[in-house]
Amino acid sequence: FKVRVDPRELEQNSHHYGEIHGYDSEFPDKGPIFRVPVTVIKPIQFTGHILKLPPTKFTPGYIKRTFVSVPYGSTWAEITLRASSLETNRLFNFVAVSYTHLRAHET
Repeated sequence: FKVRVDPRELEQNSHHYGEIHGYDSEFPDKGPIFRVPVTVIKPIQFTGHILKLPPTKFTPGYIKRTFVSVPYGSTWAEITLRASSLETNRLFNFVAVSYTHLRAHET
């Protein structure tokens, strides 16, 4: 079967999850006989050459994910992170992953 998802009303810079449930039409009260997970990631859309994100307050163990639609033809990026008024040294882990449209990501 085919599934179409209309992401136009979904929030940008966010991931969304849902499931398709299949039921036996003769015994719907028995619950779903299968489930198909559906995940949609809606990135930030921007034009131009600079994307500036709002300040984020980090606490130990906090994870911040940002999804950005990379402008067509881009081959590299520069990332600048700034910290303000730290009392002690901190370690930040920054990971960037590039996805190709309609291709699975290999870990």
